[in-house]
Amino acid sequence: MNPKTNLKNLIFTIFTLIIFLFSLSIFSTTYACNNLTLNLKKGSNNNEVKLLQQYLNNNNYPLATTGIGSKDKETTYFGNLTKLAVIKYQKDNKLKGDGYVGSLTRAILNKCDTKITTIPTTPCTNGQIYNSITGFSCSIKYSGSITHYVSLHYTAGSNGTLTGDTNQRIVKGHNGTSVTAVPDPNYSFVDWSDASTDNPRTDLNVTDNISVTANFAWVCGSNQVIVVSTAEHTCNESDPYYDKCTYDTVQIGTQCWTKQNMNVGNIISGVTNMTDNSILEKYCYNNDFNYCLTYGGLYNLPEAMEYSLIEDSFIEGAQGICPTGWHIPTDAEQFILENYLTDSPNTCVASREATSDCLNAGGKLKESGTAHWDSPNTGATNSSLFTGLPAGGRGPTGTFVQIGKAFRLLSSSIDDSHPTYFWNRRISITDGSAILRQENTFMNGWSVRCLKD
Repeated sequence: MNPKTNLKNLIFTIFTLIIFLFSLSIFSTTYACNNLTLNLKKGSNNNEVKLLQQYLNNNNYPLATTGIGSKDKETTYFGNLTKLAVIKYQKDNKLKGDGYVGSLTRAILNKCDTKITTIPTTPCTNGQIYNSITGFSCSIKYSGSITHYVSLHYTAGSNGTLTGDTNQRIVKGHNGTSVTAVPDPNYSFVDWSDASTDNPRTDLNVTDNISVTANFAWVCGSNQVIVVSTAEHTCNESDPYYDKCTYDTVQIGTQCWTKQNMNVGNIISGVTNMTDNSILEKYCYNNDFNYCLTYGGLYNLPEAMEYSLIEDSFIEGAQGICPTGWHIPTDAEQFILENYLTDSPNTCVASREATSDCLNAGGKLKESGTAHWDSPNTGATNSSLFTGLPAGGRGPTGTFVQIGKAFRLLSSSIDDSHPTYFWNRRISITDGSAILRQENTFMNGWSVRCLKD
């Protein structure tokens, strides 16, 4: 044979081999996206574990060559085989090799440019595609479209649950299905962690993964507060106590108040003075428990404070007969309330004594109409929703006065110049829509409203 011919054949063979090897390098790599949304570890058991195993088996991180865990025999359980494969994958990607699929590992797994080193059995020619995920071989020219998916993951925060499909996988650009946030009793739904307040929530035209948490909270004005027990008394709404254990609430400015007068404790006669006897006591107008059911109980300051003392001085702002997390309002806190409700340019002087002031604030605090107030109940609008009722009071000698005519609100602040007197507020039919600030002896029995800490 002609040596030149042999040389040409050899050169041609080498050139053909180079082209073949080059084609392998081109078509030995393709790209795929995962949609993993959960943290996965040994012991996890869900569909995302199976997706993870399939990905590892298809990308040169085989769990096993035969049997359970091998290609096409993946499971939903994350065991030792999965953990070892994940560790190898993590080390190859410069991550801590601990076998835990958290946010860092998941971010790399979910990248669309993650390399898949699957080599076709035959060389691919120009324009043809090989993809181990879709199953198209080199001998088929793929002309269709690839469907992309997104994940929707919903979780519930504390004090609530969710209904609906909380783990959705939908076609990109399509709509999810409805998920509803359900608060626990005496809690409210606030919002989702992405600031959405839709409830139920249906995500539309979704183009990216969504992972959100529903937030729940106790909300003043929407939820109630419950008296379980005080230092001296366990709340009991049956005879002989006729307590009120559950109270509505109202938000006024920055303050959260109970919406009804407190009514807890043992009923005692108006002519009997309350004492520090480890029994919570209350007065009912005219010694009739039905008045307590409507207007609440009447308490002198020491009893309302449950004798909360430090070195023989009452603790201003003590919890007293209020629910846990609430307290008897101070004189200064009562001023915050009346000052907030006073219409400009009317004055509201904090230090006034035996003087009515804060025009229109009293009217905003009084229940309107004459169902409980005597006529004409001037200036009453109850625009604050405080719903002050004219419970009257118990005088220092044991007489009951001013039912239907006055609402007296006890404070936990002592008059420094008169240590046996405490400050309180009075709203009455004679004060119109103003509020009287005055001091009274410890022996007087007035209404109590509680303020949230």
